[in-house]
Amino acid sequence: MVKFPALKEYMRAVTLEECREELLAVLEDWLLLSIYKNLPVPVINNISLEVKSVA
Repeated sequence: MVKFPALKEYMRAVTLEECREELLAVLEDWLLLSIYKNLPVPVINNISLEVKSVA
């Protein structure tokens, strides 16, 4: 089991590949929720995501 306190999630995957897939899903959900709630998203590898306007 791998714990990610910042995301308040626990990985219960058996294999490394399952853990990667679960982590990707959790990160995607966190990112979409952060954008939806207009919360700041950290810059990662010089990639910055900003919502400029809402249609």
